[in-house]
Amino acid sequence: MKIEYQISLKERHTFHCNNIAEYFITVDEISEIQEVVEFANSKNLPLIPIGDGANFLFTTEIVKAVFIKIDKKDILIGDNNYVKAYSGVDWDFFVSFTLDNLLYGLENLSGIPGTVGASVVQNIGAYGVEVAQFVQEVEAFDISLNKFVVLDKNSLNFAYRDSIFKKNRGNFIVTSVTYSLSNSPKTVLTYRALLDFIGDSRDIHPKKIREAVLQIRDSKLPNHKNIGNAGSFFKNPEVDVAFFESLKDLYPDIPFFLSGDLYKIPAAWLIEKSGWRGFKDGSFGVHQKHALILVNYGESKGSDIYNLANKIIDSVKEKFGITLQPEVEIV
Repeated sequence: MKIEYQISLKERHTFHCNNIAEYFITVDEISEIQEVVEFANSKNLPLIPIGDGANFLFTTEIVKAVFIKIDKKDILIGDNNYVKAYSGVDWDFFVSFTLDNLLYGLENLSGIPGTVGASVVQNIGAYGVEVAQFVQEVEAFDISLNKFVVLDKNSLNFAYRDSIFKKNRGNFIVTSVTYSLSNSPKTVLTYRALLDFIGDSRDIHPKKIREAVLQIRDSKLPNHKNIGNAGSFFKNPEVDVAFFESLKDLYPDIPFFLSGDLYKIPAAWLIEKSGWRGFKDGSFGVHQKHALILVNYGESKGSDIYNLANKIIDSVKEKFGITLQPEVEIV
């Protein structure tokens, strides 16, 4: 276990703002987590699990918290096409690993920054697939119970970019995730951009889908290693039929996806139509290729990006009557 005091978070989250963590603790062994919880309690500070920091925006210069990063990166293949990965495993490495071992299902989720632990907190999703479809169980430390627990898939309360871990922030530290995959390819080509890129080929190999997804992401999304960002900043809002029809009368070209009885409207379209795509104010702004990506071009503060996000929320609300909800965790 490694304890660091007042350490820069600049290279430890993908927005690359120069925030300072009061404490940053890295653990190699799962058994050390309880000691970290006790340490945070002794300092009377909140405990924040962080992987690669791919879904965080910190709004204060000094973040008065104890960060815990799990560095255990083992992957175990079990029976029935189950694969258990510890929280510290890089997500995209894990996707590639499963395909190399002839286990399929996660290929549409290629290229998403972050770790295995974050995959279930956020219920990551892309190109017609969500990770919730494959999660069998999650091992975690329950802070309120002060013990390790195993949660099966039915108790994880997965929803669109949501889970029991996100609903109960600060109560769980995810230690490992077990996924149920398939040994026979079952491609998902419901997402129009992916289908257009690949063509109408239903027998394409999952590795080719992975390659296509990586190429599409690379062409549309900025690499956080070059430009600070946390991917999609806002969730796509869902509205009922009556509200959607009223919008369609005003905007006949409005795009949508059906989500049960609701209409999911791309937040990027709402933001772009509100005039924000390509906006830049000094060293921060909205990416010129994708309106859903807020970016740190250099030395901007987290508070700058947070204030910009609020301006976008107000602008979209005024124009469309829709309140955008952040997908990024704001601390």
